[in-house]
Amino acid sequence: MEEDKKYFRMGLILMLGIFLQFILALAETADSPNKAVTEFVKAYCKYDAKAMNERLGNELAEQGIVSSYLASAEEKSRARGFTLSYLSDWLYNVETVYTPPKDDSKGTVHIKCKRKCPLRSFFGGSVNYIDETFEVAFEDQKWKIFGNPFGLVE
Repeated sequence: MEEDKKYFRMGLILMLGIFLQFILALAETADSPNKAVTEFVKAYCKYDAKAMNERLGNELAEQGIVSSYLASAEEKSRARGFTLSYLSDWLYNVETVYTPPKDDSKGTVHIKCKRKCPLRSFFGGSVNYIDETFEVAFEDQKWKIFGNPFGLVE
């Protein structure tokens, strides 16, 4: 009798763990303003045009700011004798704070993180800090970036 209770408890704990894992997986896939900004900044640091355009608002994406940013970055990297992928960085210690608007229009997300290249930082490379505020809004069933991210709009 006592052994049956032991197996019942273990089975209940196992089922609760599986249920909790399922709930956490659903929460991870949900889109949010913080996730939009984090994905955009990661794409910006990795020079990923497709991912940047997915998170930019329709007006900004149509202006072609991403292609001009990538063209100037590639020109700088070639002048230094590298390919563009060599200059890509990773983000560390990402912290985001979402400030919702009063009238349900565009909110803001403030992001703080470290930006560095993993290989070069291992050998004593420099660390750059990102401390930016982005305007976000819900457009086309996704959170998108508006305004002037990283001063890309001229």
